Amino acid sequence: MTVDAATAALARGDRRGAIDALIAAWRAHPSAALGDAIDRLSALDRVVPLGRSALAEARRTASMPAEHLQGRLRMHLPQLQHKAATAILEAQVERPRDPRWTPLLLQWLDAPPFLSGREFWQAVLQLAAHTADPRLNPRLARGLDSMPWELHGFISQRVWSFAQAESASWPDPAPIDLSALEPAIAAAERAHAAQDALRAELFERIARDPDDREALAVFADLLVSDDDPRGELVSIALSGQTGREAKRRVRELEKEHGLSWMGDLAPHVLQSGLAFHHGVPTGARVVFKQARQVPSALGDPAWRLFRELELDTTVSWEHGRPTPWQEVLDVARNVEVVRWAEDARTLGEILFGERVCNVREIHGRAAGYAAAWVPQALREGVFRLPRLERLVLPPMAVRTVLEALRRGMTVQRVELVHRPSIALAEARKYGQTGPGPSIAEAESAFRRLKNRVPSVRVEAGWYDAVEAVFET
Repeated sequence: MTVDAATAALARGDRRGAIDALIAAWRAHPSAALGDAIDRLSALDRVVPLGRSALAEARRTASMPAEHLQGRLRMHLPQLQHKAATAILEAQVERPRDPRWTPLLLQWLDAPPFLSGREFWQAVLQLAAHTADPRLNPRLARGLDSMPWELHGFISQRVWSFAQAESASWPDPAPIDLSALEPAIAAAERAHAAQDALRAELFERIARDPDDREALAVFADLLVSDDDPRGELVSIALSGQTGREAKRRVRELEKEHGLSWMGDLAPHVLQSGLAFHHGVPTGARVVFKQARQVPSALGDPAWRLFRELELDTTVSWEHGRPTPWQEVLDVARNVEVVRWAEDARTLGEILFGERVCNVREIHGRAAGYAAAWVPQALREGVFRLPRLERLVLPPMAVRTVLEALRRGMTVQRVELVHRPSIALAEARKYGQTGPGPSIAEAESAFRRLKNRVPSVRVEAGWYDAVEAVFET
């Protein structure tokens, strides 16, 4: 009866009603076929990311709206962190069994989002036991040893065995006839695929040309149709409104929903580092804490929106491993301005590689310490920035620049810039006692560069001032 109801609901275009009917049928007859049908329809939902304040409220209250709960939890888990996520999962055990948890549980068991958190993993396994979906049986049967060794101290063998026993207690029942439902699901999938293709085409047009107003307008309409606030942001930006109220609303939407563009990249993007053009983020500061975070983030299409990018790592980054500019520029193909090249090794990761990039400008760290700019730290490889026009680095990087030129770098302008206030702060930070480059040093650097580069500027000075400028 409920399968017939689902078929009728799909015929009316009521996908939500069809999912509810199939879930009711699954609870009475928990077959893998019904579970798979529910998954296929649930995958057609467009999950609008939570805004900044809604996400903060979810962290504070350890709860999320019931609608699209699984999708939003998958989307926002890194920002929630395991304490709030644990409380949300624990609350689900008090609710009726729902097969929509199975894909998410399988994803977490195959690719753990946290390598710690005893309470989180206990909640995951308790929810698996409560869901008791036969589709969990093969994964749980592989045992605790199939999990990363770092987790063995956080997952109880007793709880794992309990979840496995509960799941196995619901053997897959006899097949259920879904032949009448299959054409309706297939039609819904075809319609969704056509919409996805249109969205992907529009996204790529915007990524290639941030000023493509036609693509932006259509994309904004699609977002508005999904009740996605980003559609309003793009629409206001395109309208050219300059009044105080319009500017206030744009700032509010950028602050609240700017990170919604970032997808899997969102946990690593600083809100304060986002820059927008026509309501779309085209500049960002991305910070990675650990190397294992990089591969999953590289697959997000948001990289292709960026025209300007600053990439950094924290103190927990593995010592000796370079900042992942090499991998990032392979996917962030439209970046034209790079910031925060902090040393010779980082500069080499940007300049040399296998894939040609569109970078036009590189801005290095304004100061630092001389040992960071040892030319030998440049990586080997083929120069890959044929459009490079401008290189802005601290004066201490002159030998690194000369070595890069020797290895094939071409650039229209080199600026070795002395920032007195930053140099003083860096000197205090690193315990240096010397000033910035002397006039003689700056003049020597200028003479060495002027015959190699069309346009050169070299500054000399003390901590509190620029004393001389040599420029072609």
